[in-house]
Amino acid sequence: MAIPMTAAMAITTTTEAGPVMDRDARRLRGQQPRIVTKPKEDKGMAESAAIIPAPGGIAGREHGGMNRPLSSLAVAALILAPLPALAHPGHMEGTGLLAGLLHPLSGMDHLLAMLMVGLWAGRQGGRARLALPAAFLATMLAGFGLGAAGLAMPGMETGIFASVIVLVTLAALAVPLPLWAATGIVALAGLLHGQAHGVEGLARPGFVLGVLAASAGLMGLGLAVASVLRRIGLGTGLRRARAA
Repeated sequence: MAIPMTAAMAITTTTEAGPVMDRDARRLRGQQPRIVTKPKEDKGMAESAAIIPAPGGIAGREHGGMNRPLSSLAVAALILAPLPALAHPGHMEGTGLLAGLLHPLSGMDHLLAMLMVGLWAGRQGGRARLALPAAFLATMLAGFGLGAAGLAMPGMETGIFASVIVLVTLAALAVPLPLWAATGIVALAGLLHGQAHGVEGLARPGFVLGVLAASAGLMGLGLAVASVLRRIGLGTGLRRARAA
């Protein structure tokens, strides 16, 4: 069985080495260390075997760790591409419980925000699984009150759009942050979303209860997706990339 040679490595045998092979070996391996094998003495075979199976040899091993986060970024880009057009396609009329339950499903910004909070919380693991969804719900409730009182942050819609981008990126890459930092980011996003609802005059008890229940359900779905990703080995994101 022939052993492939790449620019990252060169393997020679002491029984057949000659001037031409030695020259070619130096050219192919570049700065990589020379590996000399003696099959009869079982010398150098383990070192060779450790390199050959990896696609691209040593170079493939050095860059392979970036495949997962880059794939996650591609997925995030696909998710965010239609967001500006689908952010507010129109809300269901009414301010009752049913309207509140359906409201988070009526705009891509609301839907993604809740799903990504749950997904990121699940990929963070530990106390974040409860702390992040709780922070979002609490500050969204506070935002309802502030919006109803006319206290809205300037650039609120832009802030909502930016918060969704941040949440999608953090969740897709499973970015590990301290609990206080992650909670702060999620709390700000919840406050912005709550204020948007309050400013629209939707701060009615039934509607608020429906929005909170639907939001909790969407975040629970995100947590479930994170659990599945962990089980199939895709839940570590940047942690695994950094360890590679």
